[in-house]
Amino acid sequence: MALFRHIKNRLIVALLVVAAVPLAGIGLYSMYANTEALRELARAAARERAYLKAEKIEETLRDIRDDLGFLARSPMLIGLMDEGDGAFWREKLGQQFLAFAQNKGIFASLSYLDENGREVVRAEFDGLRAWLAPDERLAYRGDRGYFHAAVLLPSGGVHVSTVDRADGEAQEPMVRYAMRATDRYD
Repeated sequence: MALFRHIKNRLIVALLVVAAVPLAGIGLYSMYANTEALRELARAAARERAYLKAEKIEETLRDIRDDLGFLARSPMLIGLMDEGDGAFWREKLGQQFLAFAQNKGIFASLSYLDENGREVVRAEFDGLRAWLAPDERLAYRGDRGYFHAAVLLPSGGVHVSTVDRADGEAQEPMVRYAMRATDRYD
């Protein structure tokens, strides 16, 4: 009887092992397949988020070009260009830059540089409020790459810089747009 019980126990253990091996294999394959499916879903979701962000960035960049085109044809800018250093037109252009910076919320600064590369008007925006730089803080920018690139452009042409932190001015990376102003309402 003891021998029978011993054989019976061994058979039960053997049957359990024989049944457990395929079950373990199926379980491991199922975990692998589910993990791969979840990875692919995560990749697809990440691709979709990246696509949507890229689309939003492209839309913003198009809007910036449109904004620059608007500003380049601004009566305030044209009046300032016609009069040279007219205080009236400087103030009007400064007010327009302030409104743009405050309402758009994406421009860290908006500057008008004269033909020599000297800032004539600069509005700055910190994310909360916009202000005009006082005359003593207006700087010479004629030695900057974006100025040189803009000078070579045709009237209304736009130069877009690479992303950088040049000048030590910016805490965050910046893209600089430079547009050669139009002489008149072309």
